[in-house]
Amino acid sequence: MRFWVIACAFLCFCNLKGQGGISGDSITELLHEGETLCNKGLFVEAEAVVAEALRHHSSVAYAGFGKDYMDSIGFQLKIIYGWSKTLQGKYSEAKPVFDEIISSLPDTAYVLKAECYVRMSSMYGMQGIYEHAEVCAAKALDAATAGKDMLTIYRARAFLGDTYCYTGQYEKALAEYYELRRLSVLMNYDNAMTMGKMGIIYQRLGDYPLARQYYLESLSLSKGKAPVTHSVIL
Repeated sequence: MRFWVIACAFLCFCNLKGQGGISGDSITELLHEGETLCNKGLFVEAEAVVAEALRHHSSVAYAGFGKDYMDSIGFQLKIIYGWSKTLQGKYSEAKPVFDEIISSLPDTAYVLKAECYVRMSSMYGMQGIYEHAEVCAAKALDAATAGKDMLTIYRARAFLGDTYCYTGQYEKALAEYYELRRLSVLMNYDNAMTMGKMGIIYQRLGDYPLARQYYLESLSLSKGKAPVTHSVIL
């Protein structure tokens, strides 16, 4: 599989733009390929594809794209590169990648900062370092709010709520989940998982009627595809 992916990456880079070298289109295609591979659970392959894109990014042909656009693509590639390492459990390798991104991003690159902090929050959460996970999720929320990016605001609040839940800060977790519920209506977003998490919290707090209410609401919203949290009532 890995050989096939790298071979596809090579063919993609063969799509040159005139005499200017590797095209911006090729780099963007590999960014999307890396994201797709991560979503499919092919983390090693994703790392290989994105690493190849990063090796060529600085020499890409900018014609028709602009430096700001290609710089943004470069930062997105690094985020996916760090994320692919995170998902393989290579935390000591992922952290320097994320740290370098944060230190290099312009002050006004709010959405990219938020995205990077979201991934860092998840990375720390995977290691059980919840204090750092909470700090990164809060920074992600601040940056996403400044950038007025609703999707990243939603994700940052979700990570913040989860971190509060893992550390037993149930009232704070519920506050974030209630806000997610409000945002999901505005965004027409599937909120079944959040409702299930609220059910878990109320169950832990001993409020079984409310727990049952949110479990049932979660099941109703899931449209036949029960989230993992539903296992506690099945």
